[in-house]
Amino acid sequence: MKGKITFLNVVFFLMFLMSVTGIAYGHEREKMIAQFDRFDFAINSGQGHSKKTNEANVLSWAESYLLEAYLVMYEATGNKKYIEKFVSQAEDVYNTTDKQRGIKDYTGRMRSGWGTTKGSKGKVSVVTILGTGILSIPS
Repeated sequence: MKGKITFLNVVFFLMFLMSVTGIAYGHEREKMIAQFDRFDFAINSGQGHSKKTNEANVLSWAESYLLEAYLVMYEATGNKKYIEKFVSQAEDVYNTTDKQRGIKDYTGRMRSGWGTTKGSKGKVSVVTILGTGILSIPS
């Protein structure tokens, strides 16, 4: 929705501030890190959407950005907990590919991608370049 402040908008704003040299020092920096951690914990107790499948595009359009946020937070802070969270959740996401789950797409093939039935006729899985690509872009 145009003009609506969403959780992801806030996270991206905080990530931007933390990654820009000279913006966040000392106490303000620590406050922004703490705020990111609170936002992170608010999404399924810090697990993000990594325990879900991509049936509703939640991995493509939510978890992918959260994974990128962990990498940005690591770059900004040097705190290895963000790399550990990235690795843990990325492994969970990898384990939900259609091929890993034994899900066949509309052609009857199991693909190494994240399909969705959202918007498909007959609720058949469709693996798209966009949905899979956004999850596999190197950050």
